[in-house]
Amino acid sequence: MEQDRLLKLTEERFMEFSDKVQSMVSHAEDLLFRAQRWSNAIKNHTGHKDTLFADDTQLLRRHVRSFIQDASALPGLIEWLDRECHYDADSRALDKARSLLKVTSQFEKDLAGLNEQLRHLHHFTPETDLKVEVWYMVQDVEVLHDKCKGYPFFVSSRVMSRISTPEKGTQVSGPAA
Repeated sequence: MEQDRLLKLTEERFMEFSDKVQSMVSHAEDLLFRAQRWSNAIKNHTGHKDTLFADDTQLLRRHVRSFIQDASALPGLIEWLDRECHYDADSRALDKARSLLKVTSQFEKDLAGLNEQLRHLHHFTPETDLKVEVWYMVQDVEVLHDKCKGYPFFVSSRVMSRISTPEKGTQVSGPAA
């Protein structure tokens, strides 16, 4: 596969994963708001019970598990990109590498945000069985976050460096002096 298509494919995959993470963050944020209301109702001895909270928590956990399954393909894609990229005098390849660097950086930030949202959700979940369910999600996302921390950004920056730097002995055509 040519380098441009590989860069574009990798960028699209990271954008897709980033969108999924943002969706899970918004779902976790909704659950967090509901858990806070429920927790305050318990503390104030008022009658509020969210009957769909358990179902929504299970739905989010299913999404997290599915995402982790899908994300298992990322290391292979990144390694493939790392092996295949080489110097390219075309500035479009460098622009694509920069764009990939931004997308991987955003993906890591989104994953950290999901991890933080789930930790807060665990703190405010009022029922013990639901708290355990959320804790498992926290553990799953934390493992993925630890695996991804810095790695995609590091490889993307190394790819950008390879694309922009000619190897020794390579003739670089430049403006005539």
